[in-house]
Amino acid sequence: MAYVGALRAVREHGFWFARVAGTSAGSMVAALIAAGYDAAELEWIFAPLESTTHRPDSLPSSITEPIDLSTFLDYPESSSDIDSTIMRKTYLWRAIKLNAVDELLNRKLTRLPARNQLVDDITGRIVALSFGRLNLFRNRIYNIINTALHFYPEDTPAIRSFMPITLEQLREDIADVAWRAFTDTVKDYRLFVNWTFEGGFFEGQAMYKKMKELLEAKVWESRGLSVRPVRFKDLPLELGVISANTSHPDKAKRMQVRTRLSAGNMEVARALRDSMSVPLFFKPRKYTRGGNTFEIMDGGLICNFPFWLFTGGHEGYLVPSADDNARTKVGFILDKEIDAPSHWGCPEPKWHMPGSKEGRSPNNTEALAENPEFAFLSWGGLFSGSPFGEFIGIERALRLVDVSLAAGLTFTEPWRSGIKETYPYYEVYIPLKGYNGLDFSVNKDIKTWRGMVDRGYEATVAKLINAGLIRGSARKKNPYRP
Repeated sequence: MAYVGALRAVREHGFWFARVAGTSAGSMVAALIAAGYDAAELEWIFAPLESTTHRPDSLPSSITEPIDLSTFLDYPESSSDIDSTIMRKTYLWRAIKLNAVDELLNRKLTRLPARNQLVDDITGRIVALSFGRLNLFRNRIYNIINTALHFYPEDTPAIRSFMPITLEQLREDIADVAWRAFTDTVKDYRLFVNWTFEGGFFEGQAMYKKMKELLEAKVWESRGLSVRPVRFKDLPLELGVISANTSHPDKAKRMQVRTRLSAGNMEVARALRDSMSVPLFFKPRKYTRGGNTFEIMDGGLICNFPFWLFTGGHEGYLVPSADDNARTKVGFILDKEIDAPSHWGCPEPKWHMPGSKEGRSPNNTEALAENPEFAFLSWGGLFSGSPFGEFIGIERALRLVDVSLAAGLTFTEPWRSGIKETYPYYEVYIPLKGYNGLDFSVNKDIKTWRGMVDRGYEATVAKLINAGLIRGSARKKNPYRP
């Protein structure tokens, strides 16, 4: 949402992009720019669903409504979406197998007699049918019948009495059925299983499909060409997408830079899905090569801000251009630790201090609870007892992710300072204190949306003026203000 305002400020003041790159959410916006979407189109695509913003006629006809970001939260729809190898690792499945199955097998069949009762009854019936003539042989008959029924349990039989000696397969089959029945009923448990065993709550497929549709619509449909997956080499502008191969044994190869030169035949939507694999939130993407399985996660874990692609560091990734050094370079940084200056007059943020416009930083579970998929984080949910139930562990884990992502900016500070002294390079810090990147409900509320796009617009215009790229007198009126 903040990028939307920034891009409108860039376009309205006479600038646009020749090449783009991004990480995580930045890669999504960069890819749409590289596909050919302009500022007005992107604003409509990311607008609140109830917005009255005019739909640009230049949009492909297949794009009929803005993105509902909450649809990106695609938890497993049923137990069938969870692999059986994962199912059998859960404590619930093991408990059913070890306890519930034994409880069932030990259940007494109270309507069936014990062996001595059954043998007595059969013996009595035989003697009665002989009109008592076999009464002298009652004991012998009893012993013969008793021997013949040796397989029948001596006491009141249980279900186990009629089962084969090897019960392992039966245990597993019953545990499978019971586990899947429970998991199909309880959505929150499916989230838990994905988070615990797959490394993320959500599948990430809805996000991939939406980006795939948007890219294909702009690159192919709008030009009247047959629709097919968009590869890096198909994009009108050069694009760089960063992801992290966290399991690669060679540390030097853990940062993956996908561009036209390094991955020309790769589908762009796949690279975006990789780059946006926020740890613990979206499942890591897995690739198998040479017998090894690699986990691909959010590029921000390694490079949160790929500004170096447009300097001397682009060798092997971007096609060199004669004006590389002279071309103005602008980077947009989303910073949730800083508040909008009061003189900007921005709307109050979503989370703010009581009685003021000063931003308040919500913790991750507070932001997640804004999404209906995480309603159980609030009072009275599945894990009631505290506002965040048993999700305090998730909050801590996500805080560590925040620290890791922020470190991507901190560690490169000396390098960035050197770049600023060498190239016409500018950074736009968009102040987002009072918002949270895990709140996927942001474009359901027009007030929240306007607060973010307004900050993006104001921050960008301020930088364009301070950098001398435009005169203060040439500043356009903020379109998000009355």
